[in-house]
Amino acid sequence: MKVVVLDHPRIIAPARAEDVVNAPLSSCMFTGYVGAMLQSGGHAAEMVDANLQGWSCDETATRLTDIAPDLLAVNLVYMWDETAHVLQMLSTLKQRLPACHVTLFGYYPTFACDFLLRNCNGVDSVIVGEPELTAYQLAQKIAAKEGWRAVQGLSFRKGSVVARNESRPLIADLDLLPFPLRTDRALREARGVTPYVLGSRGCYNECTFCYLNAFYGAGPCWRARTLENILEELRLLQSHEGLKYFYFADANFFGPGKSGQERAAQLAYLIKTELPGVSFGIECRANDVDAQTITVLREAGLRDVFLGVESGCDRTLGRLRKHLRAEINANAVRVLREQGIHTSFGFVMFDPDSTLEEVRESFEFLKHNGILDSPCVTAHVLHHRVRVLAGTPMFRAVAARPLSRTESFGEYECTYMIADARVELLAQYCEPVLRRILSTVPHETENQADCARQTALNKMAIDFVGSCLSALERASNGLPREDLEALAQESIAKLEGLHAGCVAKGPAR
Repeated sequence: MKVVVLDHPRIIAPARAEDVVNAPLSSCMFTGYVGAMLQSGGHAAEMVDANLQGWSCDETATRLTDIAPDLLAVNLVYMWDETAHVLQMLSTLKQRLPACHVTLFGYYPTFACDFLLRNCNGVDSVIVGEPELTAYQLAQKIAAKEGWRAVQGLSFRKGSVVARNESRPLIADLDLLPFPLRTDRALREARGVTPYVLGSRGCYNECTFCYLNAFYGAGPCWRARTLENILEELRLLQSHEGLKYFYFADANFFGPGKSGQERAAQLAYLIKTELPGVSFGIECRANDVDAQTITVLREAGLRDVFLGVESGCDRTLGRLRKHLRAEINANAVRVLREQGIHTSFGFVMFDPDSTLEEVRESFEFLKHNGILDSPCVTAHVLHHRVRVLAGTPMFRAVAARPLSRTESFGEYECTYMIADARVELLAQYCEPVLRRILSTVPHETENQADCARQTALNKMAIDFVGSCLSALERASNGLPREDLEALAQESIAKLEGLHAGCVAKGPAR
């Protein structure tokens, strides 16, 4: 049986480029794992990465028509209204290949299952939760021309309603999964795509804005492959691709507690001894940043960390159920900086219940800990409003509020008004100005003029948010809209002046 596992074209509108709704990064590995599982079952499975190829939806449909698969499994990613283009592509494909079974899998289809099945006639089924075994069994049933509607973990249309089969238990031993299929090395390198390795699944925490635990469902929150299994995959990547750098796509690289630290140190030792000269990156929580373990990891090649800080205010951290304090975040930033690790940050400047006092506390935390050190970082974290997505505890709570709406594509995202009107006003003014600053940041700093521009843009972003905060704090009654409007116009004028100056001077020679 001929099977295609598809990464569809990613169509992200410029206004959404800074928004993150498809994290954790491990979603990028599902396609390869599903493809490898199908191949291991004897199916002629091909992984097609239309996004990496740069194909449009029309071109993707044409190429899939030429392949004419019996089963098409699509890792569907949420793209707001642009998602409709992919669904239309699947409907077109279904008209051309009516015998092809189209199934969806991934984070978005799991939580938007009912909507997708009700509204897209090009989709036959949706895999809910961890996809590999369900996709494998679905392929087996289709190949044998047996009834596929009994497959565990599958949803489908049954007359005018959506039927959901019993949930599938989690894969207890991740070592049983075959190593994921990977797209062509030359294509990845040409597009600057980093090789990813998934060493674990899940997270032991329960942040209110995250749907990871809900996606995997009942079972251990954090599961890991054995170190030997990870090392075997790394050796293969080294021999086949001359591996120099890779990124652990784990939502949380560290397991819980002391055992999690010990495992990380043991893995570091294996990488250092077996793959000398290789470097890598990870994603983790601040409470897992232990100076001794980070030292061992750095000596093994750790170069990059994405750190989930989220807030510099203890009250906000408690409300988000981060189960840590601002001082732990500050310590993690300090340890990583002292070790020379390049650090990126997850941060929630605004959530549905943010108060002005909490925003001020986070603003001062960011400044005090040197996080606002470049315009790309500064303008992003200072305007980031948490995205409230289906499947998260926050969605269930916020969607019930009078001023909240779930009118996004497929009712997948809940838009809301921040309860504190002053913070809502601040967020409304911060977003357009800071996005505009982001859009003018030079991609390279090859000369002194670019460096000076970076510095000016960074200061502009910090000063604008600080001034707006102060205006709101000074207001004894009412909302100082005119003051914030004046500050916004002043910042935009400065930004245009800076741009005009750069154009007039031209490139440095």
